[in-house]
Amino acid sequence: MRKGLKSTLMTVAVALLGLKAMAMAPTISSLPDVIIGDEAGGASSSASMDNNFVYPDAYNIDSKATDDNTSAGGLRFSFLNPGGHISINAKTRLDGSAENLDNPGPNYSLDGAGDDPDSVDANKRTLTFRNIQFSPLPKPVSYPDPGTPVGVPSDPQLVTLVASDGTTHTEASFTAYIVNDGSDALSPSSVTVLDQDLTQPNGWVYFQDVATGTVSHSGPDANGLCVTVAAEGVNIIGWNSQAEYIVNGVVGTPYNTVTLVDNAVYQAR
Repeated sequence: MRKGLKSTLMTVAVALLGLKAMAMAPTISSLPDVIIGDEAGGASSSASMDNNFVYPDAYNIDSKATDDNTSAGGLRFSFLNPGGHISINAKTRLDGSAENLDNPGPNYSLDGAGDDPDSVDANKRTLTFRNIQFSPLPKPVSYPDPGTPVGVPSDPQLVTLVASDGTTHTEASFTAYIVNDGSDALSPSSVTVLDQDLTQPNGWVYFQDVATGTVSHSGPDANGLCVTVAAEGVNIIGWNSQAEYIVNGVVGTPYNTVTLVDNAVYQAR
């Protein structure tokens, strides 16, 4: 009986030892989407020229990842970007390479030698995002306009961050956008894509559709829309945007519609 008990205890000890030897992969918390603007002199941008789509020192990656055996500062980070438009800390994406995701080389590791020239804090653990499709390095005298709608999140790029403790790794994805003539931001920060008064000179036309009856009052008032009708039924009043509206007999320019972007959420108010 004693011999059997001893054998059982040894088996349990060996099993526990084997479990302890298996390192857990790092954990990455929810990553915000990144909105890269080109507004020179913005509060969170060091861009010194127009159309320089770079978001310097967006956040410290040590606040986004943890590991059971490795300190946050000891984790290695790299990234994937199938679209090929994004660089982080001026490093090369892993897509198409033969790099080991558990131990990426210095050209791929985000805290490897060198950094984006627009980084301002000299800390490579804070990530600087650049759209190299529209703002490649090295920096020229000036960048051309990207031709994307002003103020609208555009060119959505899937980015996957890879965190490694040297023996195992984990991945988490987010989307990076650019905003022409916009400011840098992280989701869930909102970006205003259109801000207009609902008036005819801006391409909006008042309309009404009321049930049978006499309209005793209608029209765009100072504080909104109002209509009073004598009959119950479907009574609708609102504003309608028109592509080519006429003011004083003159055809205006086409109304500035909003171009929707995949994976973006819009709020009208």
